[in-house]
Amino acid sequence: MRVLVVDDEPFQRSTLTARLAVIGVQVEALEDAGQAAALCVSRQFGLIFMDFDMPALHGFDATRRIRAALDRERLPQPLIVGFSADTDGSRKTDALQAGMDVVSDKFIPSQQLREIICRAAERQRLTAGDDAAARLAHGARPLRMVAG
Repeated sequence: MRVLVVDDEPFQRSTLTARLAVIGVQVEALEDAGQAAALCVSRQFGLIFMDFDMPALHGFDATRRIRAALDRERLPQPLIVGFSADTDGSRKTDALQAGMDVVSDKFIPSQQLREIICRAAERQRLTAGDDAAARLAHGARPLRMVAG
């Protein structure tokens, strides 16, 4: 599964990237939310970790752009985890309304990180099944296994 980490703070970005790499996922990292929004159409990510507060484009706005662009292109939606040092009630509500699926503090405990990855992998698996069903509905032939 491809994972994208978007955070303007180098330490946070590199720490989360390293933790994800140890788990064995393919990780890319960016410091700019605008770049992330553009990249998500060309590279399909199963999971995105998005910082709330970034200088050029806020994480909430980037999430809205990502969701809209993927909808326009009819591409699968990734699981988006919003994170911040400040995740009080109103900010959590704003994050969820922006399209983030999960909200977490900056340091995500290891167990929660594994649960998030499993949830994203399951979402990706289900989406892949939906894509195959859609192709079949539009006349594509199913692949057959041939023993040889």
